[in-house]
Amino acid sequence: QDPDRLTGEILARRPFARVNLLDSVAAGDLVAAKLKVTDAEGAPPTYMLAIYRVREGLIHDLWYIASSKLDDAAAAKSAEEVIASFGAANNRGDVEAFLALFSPQAKNFRNSGDVHTLGDKPSVRIVDEKSRRAAYLQMFANGAPAQVQKLGTVALNNMIVVSEVATLPTGKVIDEMSVYRIENGLIARDWFVF
Repeated sequence: QDPDRLTGEILARRPFARVNLLDSVAAGDLVAAKLKVTDAEGAPPTYMLAIYRVREGLIHDLWYIASSKLDDAAAAKSAEEVIASFGAANNRGDVEAFLALFSPQAKNFRNSGDVHTLGDKPSVRIVDEKSRRAAYLQMFANGAPAQVQKLGTVALNNMIVVSEVATLPTGKVIDEMSVYRIENGLIARDWFVF
């Protein structure tokens, strides 16, 4: 179901639906949240994964990443395991294990630079399996490009948001947030959002 239409439906209900925060992670001014929306009339709940841009105590932007009538713990656990393997392969500098976690048809996205968008620009460097291999072989040529420490994750079924800190070989530390869609144990979509 279209998340914007769903939000309109939720806000139109009287009495209002109840929204429970189940989990969250943050990076910079972005907060990813897993929500449970319960209809006041007793209908089955809706689960949502959303990212908020918060500045000076106010929400400036809101993106719905996923919504579902099911909260599939097994799918979320599988997504978490893929991301754990992804980080471990990176930290070992194991480019083959790293590449093996991408679906051959995986797509990568980045931010365009517009603060009101989120992961809206397809990668121009990584467009298919061949270019992915070339890019990551170059990136891992001298070992791990960065040591990554996962700070937290929020998952809804096969969608997972990861907040982490990356320490570059130069010593520079970067806060990061990425969104992944996991399909059949592999990364099918990867949005670098912060």
